[in-house]
Amino acid sequence: MTMDQKALQKEKERLQEVMQLLVKQIDLLEQTTGIRGHEVRELKTHFWDDMSVNLTNDTETMETFSSIQQEARLLSEREKSYRLAAERLQMLVRLEQSPYFGRIDFVEEGEAEAEAEAEQIYIGLASLMNEDGSRFYIYDWRAPISSMFYDDSPGPASYQPPEGARIAGEMTLKRQYVIREGELQHVFDTDLTIGDSLLQQALSDSSSEQMKSIVATIQREQNQMIRNDQVDVFIVQGGAGSGKTSAALQRVAYLLYKHRNRMTADQIVLFSPNPLFSQYVSHVLPELGEANMRQMIFQELTEEALGRFYTVEDLYDQTERLYTSRNADWKQAQKTAIQWKASAAYFEWLDQYIRSCAEQAGMIFRPVTFRGRVLITAEQMTEAYYGFPSDTPIDRKNVLMKKWLHKQLDQAEKEQRKKKWVQDAMEWVDDEVYQRVYQRVQKKGGFQAESFDDDQQVRKELKKWIVNSKFRKLRAFVDRDRFLDDEAMFLQFLRQRPPFWEDENEIDLLRWNEMTEESCRLIGEGRLLAEDASPYLYMMEGLRGFSRVDGSIHYVLIDEAQDYTPFQYAYIRHRFPRAKLTILGDIHQGIYAHNESADSFHTVPKWLHAQRDERLSFKMSYRSTAPILDFAQSLLPEEQRSIPFDRSGPMPVLIEAHDEDEAFDALQALVREQVNSNRIGIICKTMENSRELYQKLQQAAIQIGVEPEDIQLVVKDTQRLSGRMVVLPAYLSKGIEFESVVLWQVDGGHYDETDRRLFYMAATRAMHQLQMIYAKSAGLPSWWNEIDSDLYTRAEGRSTEDRSSSFEGRNDENQSSSRTAFDKRGDRVE
Repeated sequence: MTMDQKALQKEKERLQEVMQLLVKQIDLLEQTTGIRGHEVRELKTHFWDDMSVNLTNDTETMETFSSIQQEARLLSEREKSYRLAAERLQMLVRLEQSPYFGRIDFVEEGEAEAEAEAEQIYIGLASLMNEDGSRFYIYDWRAPISSMFYDDSPGPASYQPPEGARIAGEMTLKRQYVIREGELQHVFDTDLTIGDSLLQQALSDSSSEQMKSIVATIQREQNQMIRNDQVDVFIVQGGAGSGKTSAALQRVAYLLYKHRNRMTADQIVLFSPNPLFSQYVSHVLPELGEANMRQMIFQELTEEALGRFYTVEDLYDQTERLYTSRNADWKQAQKTAIQWKASAAYFEWLDQYIRSCAEQAGMIFRPVTFRGRVLITAEQMTEAYYGFPSDTPIDRKNVLMKKWLHKQLDQAEKEQRKKKWVQDAMEWVDDEVYQRVYQRVQKKGGFQAESFDDDQQVRKELKKWIVNSKFRKLRAFVDRDRFLDDEAMFLQFLRQRPPFWEDENEIDLLRWNEMTEESCRLIGEGRLLAEDASPYLYMMEGLRGFSRVDGSIHYVLIDEAQDYTPFQYAYIRHRFPRAKLTILGDIHQGIYAHNESADSFHTVPKWLHAQRDERLSFKMSYRSTAPILDFAQSLLPEEQRSIPFDRSGPMPVLIEAHDEDEAFDALQALVREQVNSNRIGIICKTMENSRELYQKLQQAAIQIGVEPEDIQLVVKDTQRLSGRMVVLPAYLSKGIEFESVVLWQVDGGHYDETDRRLFYMAATRAMHQLQMIYAKSAGLPSWWNEIDSDLYTRAEGRSTEDRSSSFEGRNDENQSSSRTAFDKRGDRVE
């Protein structure tokens, strides 16, 4: 809907008024922060200058303490005032670039009859009022009244204030803006729930290293997810580029805004797939005006509990292990074991094993030894443990067991004081220790009785001290639950016959036994496979009644949720018992071995013990152009495909080379064309492939036209993208996007029948351009025949040194249109 010139002029004048107010408030805050900052520095510098420290008696000490407290409170108040002013200044500076993005005109019920003017509600990243606070120029997008912008179209509308009844009325206008550097670039009226025109404008810009804030482009279902804080578990299924993560971070910003008086950012946890993804999203919340939440990778929890005892394989090393395996039978046996160990049946089997051990039999204990002799045998501990009532909860049994062990240690200490080694140790006690023991006896009043033998009492206390100091390690052994032999119990569990195998499945059972013995052998060597790590962690914590608890966390968000197993979900629930969970994932991006036969992550409420859960599906995909998404989704069931946002671009290109050498020549030419326009993501299947290609590109860097340092290899610990050319394995590209993507070696020798999801996921990393290179001598994967040939362009690599283009199209018409689109879109700088 177009606007008349008069309305447009009014909008420009209003924007200028807002800009003037912003400049005025920014100037004032700059002065305030300068003054507050100076006061804080002065207080810190001269904190002790005027302080009179007198500890001569109790009265003087209390006065000194009171004076220090008073000065510390003053400093704390000044620091808080400075911090708040600085944060507000930072937000106003951000508003100065784009003060608002939406407007609604709203008339409350009852006011329409009185012919009252509609209230003009402008919506932006933060609120802005005039100096006396009597007028809102901008409403924060998270304010209750702003919800109508996302939920309603012109016509009947309503919102729920923090207190009182819902307020209803009529929305008479809905308008959206694109403002850049304080200048009005686009403005349009719309009756859509979400203005696709604005989204198109936002996505036409180049991507930066940080995810873009798309507050102005929230769909209705995204807004429902962002503002709903009533359910225990919120589950969101969304295809690649559907805005799941962006909406989740906006949800965090909204929750922090709504509950700002009782919750801080460090009471929210986001589980990310890897450090690069964590860094990738770390700038979004500050962009929305909030501090960053805590970020975790589940592997960190595993390392925290098991890293002292084992080298714990992670999901990426497991994937590389499978992808690079040369023995097909062994690889299949490994995948079968991985899938079984990630299944719901395996979880229930282990859960039953834990309960059985705790209630009936199976607990294995480490004996408590001292000076080469056993003080408390494993048999004694077993008898004590099963002497408690069988219906005693596991955590309570663990507490009772520790109390019993400490009593045994108390008795053993008394007996050890009589031993000769204690008498010998007394001869070597230094004077400092002797004096401490002497003063302790004196403090207890041991020298007051006339008939007391002073030396005998000191020697008695000295024996206590010697034995007690030696027993500290034994008490720590008990307090840290080391008396439970977790490793022996896990090996015992692994070697049990799986309940689902019948006698006729001897071949499968033989393979399972081989995999089991491999796991057991590695555990004996101090190495823990990824498929064993989560069950081991769950068992270890389960036998203790899940003692590691963080009750301060209010919300937990899990991204790439399809990659989590029942063990991991159950552990997260026990670790954060009070938290409400937001689960985000895409079943089609389940690329790991355990995903191939796993159920959808929509079953997770069972493992999270959710009483109230809600599910949403994000159908629209925004990242990739329509041609790229149509191509990538051709491998998915039609009913499960996302709807591509109507954004045009060149068709994907399949470049066919005769052999590997010609394929690398084609890659060099392709990169040479684009490297000065876009950051290029070159995605290989494995890390082994990535390292090999990275080395070749390093050697050819000058020939390509870049410096070697412009080429970056992404590994699992990489935290940020810095190269103009980024080489990485497909499984590390989750959540990342590039203007241009090259898929390297897409032949059947690298991608097999089980790699459909991996290929889909890698292809959807591309925003505007997707090129794929393979050697015809290796052929294409078998599933390539399912891809409609109209969805991509075939081209040939050229091996001549003087070629002017990286490929020669076989379909001249398609190729011409593809290159024209590239010329229009390929000159963007990220």
